Amino acid sequence: MTPVERECTEPDYEDRWESIYRSGAQLNLYPHDLVVSWFAARFPDPDARARVRVLDLGCGAGNNLWFLARAGFQCAGLDISVTAVDFARNRLRCEGLSAQIEVGSFTTIPFATASFDVVLDRGGLAAVDFDTASKALAEVTRVLRPAGTLLFTPFAEGTRIDGSKGRLIGHLWKRGDVESVLRADAWRILRWSRIERSDELGSADVRVEWWIEAQRVGSQA
Repeated sequence: MTPVERECTEPDYEDRWESIYRSGAQLNLYPHDLVVSWFAARFPDPDARARVRVLDLGCGAGNNLWFLARAGFQCAGLDISVTAVDFARNRLRCEGLSAQIEVGSFTTIPFATASFDVVLDRGGLAAVDFDTASKALAEVTRVLRPAGTLLFTPFAEGTRIDGSKGRLIGHLWKRGDVESVLRADAWRILRWSRIERSDELGSADVRVEWWIEAQRVGSQA
């Protein structure tokens, strides 16, 4: 059994991620390519972006926030690591960019109800167990405005990653897991893609992710 085939049951995510970022690991500088593609296609008008408020859930060192702020969005970030948040704040400030970046938990998001048009989860919820992710998505439901959009990218069944990075994955999502947290009474799934990456040059690692675009429907939480 590989590390990612077991549930991650360590409850102290704060200590784990603070240790990782303090060591200098995961201090990513540049945005994920599919994040750039999605936002560019969805919001092509630079003037309109100033009216769109985006929350980056699990923003880490702020690589995607850096892109969002430069592209003209109103943006905010949340991460459990003080070191990561300090790094992100300093980077954006040094480049004259603006974002509200807070330290906090996914399960108690420190922003007002119905305050975002888009919530981006680029791998943040992939790092926690299913119960924590379920509670976090209930909070996402609360902070999204009616008809707001969630971009959700959990690791899926079929992923095999050995070593330290594999141990950081909290849960491998089955189709039924997604359907149980994005219920039809609260969400309309607009797009659901499966992306698989493997190394043809010899590595046994396989990364499988769902890329899910879902719209908030129903009464506001």
